[in-house]
Amino acid sequence: MTKHFRRPLTLTVTMLVVIALIYTISGSNDTVEGVTPINLDKTPDQFHLNNQDAIANVNLHSGYSEESILVDDKEFSTNEQGEVTSEMASVPESQLQVQVIPESQPMFGEITEQPFMPKMANETLKAQLGNAAWRLLHTILARYPEKPSKQEQTTLLQYIHLFGQVYPCGDCARHFQGLLKKYPPQVTNRKTAAIWGCHVHNKVNERLGKPEFDCTTILEDYDCGCGSDEQEIDVTLGGQSVNNLHEVHIEEEEEQFGG
Repeated sequence: MTKHFRRPLTLTVTMLVVIALIYTISGSNDTVEGVTPINLDKTPDQFHLNNQDAIANVNLHSGYSEESILVDDKEFSTNEQGEVTSEMASVPESQLQVQVIPESQPMFGEITEQPFMPKMANETLKAQLGNAAWRLLHTILARYPEKPSKQEQTTLLQYIHLFGQVYPCGDCARHFQGLLKKYPPQVTNRKTAAIWGCHVHNKVNERLGKPEFDCTTILEDYDCGCGSDEQEIDVTLGGQSVNNLHEVHIEEEEEQFGG
């Protein structure tokens, strides 16, 4: 009878051990499934790695592209369905270190101090380039606003200096830079800017032994006969004319600076 009693007891203990093991394994699975998924949609500065729209939202706020997102120094990419293709996608959120690497950022204020293009040895190409460049610059100055805003004045001033830095003919650019230092650009209004451009052009002509240009007709020569363009409705300006927008900007500046 003792033998018969021991068998049920042994069987019972064995079943209890099996049940305990099953319970332990089940508890481990629940723990894994209970880990918070990588879903950081709560703020625009965090990434939801399984959601293409959320990544786009981050890009909008940060200015960085999808390709610049790195996690633990490993790049994540998504397929057409928006699914993460990296093996790191299953790593718990607490173990992730999100690092944003900008693709390229404009480095305003860190421009060159001297034109960096090489000397242009081909005199024919140099002359053709010069004619086209002067035509562009004179046309810009002839179409410049008669009453430019502060921002417009600053924009033109920066353009002229940057134009001199990147001009394809390096030796021409370095000579032009010297003229800019000696005769700083005048951008207070259209007429002043146009005459300044003509004066600087004549300094170049003097160096090259070319005849002097008559600056009294510079506006008529380069306004392209389209002075009424400023009154034209422009769909790229929301159905307004340049004049209308310009008047609004001037009024806003006068209110801001008490003019």
